[in-house]
Amino acid sequence: MRPILKTTFYGLITARGGAQSGDGGFVEVSGKNNLAFVGSVDTTAANGATGTLLLDPTTFNVCAACISGVGQIDDDDLNALLTGTNVTLMVSTGANGGGAGAGTGAGILTVQTGVNLNLSGNKLTFVADDDTGANISAGTITIETGVTITNGNVEFQAGTVNLSSTIGATIDTAVANAPGQVNVFLGASIQNGIDIVATSGTVTIGAGTFNEAIVVDKHMILEGQGATTIIDGTGLPGMKLIRITASGSMGDPLIIRNLVVQNADGGGTTGGNAGTGISLEAGGLDYIRIENVTSQNNDGHGIAIDAIGSASNIELINVTSTNNLGYGFRAPSSLTSIDGITFMGGEYSNNVEAGIGFNPNIDAGRTITNILIDGVTASNNSLGTSFVGDIMLLGVSGNVTIQNTVLTAGSGPNSRALWIDAIGGDAVITLNNVEFGGTPSSWMMLLTGMNGSDTLSMTDVRFVGTAGAGRADITFSPFNGMSGNHSIGNTDFSGSGSDFFISTLDGATVVIDA
Repeated sequence: MRPILKTTFYGLITARGGAQSGDGGFVEVSGKNNLAFVGSVDTTAANGATGTLLLDPTTFNVCAACISGVGQIDDDDLNALLTGTNVTLMVSTGANGGGAGAGTGAGILTVQTGVNLNLSGNKLTFVADDDTGANISAGTITIETGVTITNGNVEFQAGTVNLSSTIGATIDTAVANAPGQVNVFLGASIQNGIDIVATSGTVTIGAGTFNEAIVVDKHMILEGQGATTIIDGTGLPGMKLIRITASGSMGDPLIIRNLVVQNADGGGTTGGNAGTGISLEAGGLDYIRIENVTSQNNDGHGIAIDAIGSASNIELINVTSTNNLGYGFRAPSSLTSIDGITFMGGEYSNNVEAGIGFNPNIDAGRTITNILIDGVTASNNSLGTSFVGDIMLLGVSGNVTIQNTVLTAGSGPNSRALWIDAIGGDAVITLNNVEFGGTPSSWMMLLTGMNGSDTLSMTDVRFVGTAGAGRADITFSPFNGMSGNHSIGNTDFSGSGSDFFISTLDGATVVIDA
């Protein structure tokens, strides 16, 4: 029914399925400009699926302890409807009311503070469009504070959704017109926002501390407000706080940015994958950017890859990963290929294991190449008993560049500033403008492997700390005799202790210009 100005409905509509078979029907009640609905609808089916009621005004609010009428419906009345039918609320501000037609404007649908919706096992769909049916991206749906939605399924179709309450109902994720922007405010669930947003959309988190663990399972952007947006794992034992199970694409990476992750609880274990701040878990990880993120005080790692297969085109930009009981960043031996991981700026400090650690198990079957560490500060890592370091790159088989970086080794029992193991004979290791400081218990810089055509080039490198007793600033300790061509240029050995040590030569050429 489409009257000229307003529809007021007080009656009963039935569109039930048959006694033996058949689904419930579809019912639409519309108003050109306004709709007041206080009736009832039954679209149940004894042996089929329940049908749907579409309420189709221009604007609409769901309110608590109010009187259903023009532009609004009381939550008790909506709950009563949902006992006998699925309900779709579709709004717009177009000239011809809701639904298809030539109109302008954008729909606004608000679920107001205090609303309590029990869906009775049925589905509630919110739709906010521009009245043409072709521009869902124009509409806005807002769930205010103090709202509960439980016991059924809920779907959102709009351009923008604002969440200030946690939704307990099951959120339908396979939605053609899912919103491209979801704003999550304190009191709401970040996971709800991720479930609602469209693939390639953006979830923006407001300021505050959110006590939850989330899964990013689609190509998207997850962003906070910086240091004021905190995801905290206190009281969530055994959980990784952000699990990334999807990838991005060339020129359009999956992005996590501008937030803090802290206090992931290992559930009684420390230093492992449980209790990790951010965990990258997709098979074939590709095009992921973590930017302006702090991961701190976690029982496990700050950021870790926990996947089998390959990882490529991973960027960590201005990341701070500190005070974790595992690694600041960890890439595991389960990866068969690492091709392209960039660390640009940031700090990796005071972690029990390595600040940045690759492939803890040396394995000639692995491929690690195109690693760039630029403008990083790594200090006082390797606090435990493991043989790691501020930076540990094991199994390197290709290009590694470390530049504009400061490494300050701590004094843990097996600490060192840098450990690189090269395998396969094709590693190209370049250090430029790197400072080594601190007081490690062992070497400042340890290189193992370095066979075949593996090469090391050092320029403007400064050793200003003190290597461990009986250890050197630079130590070549190849497993089968060192070969290849190596250049150590414009290097400052002003720190205390031995400067240079090679354990075994096998045709290597080393040019030193200190």
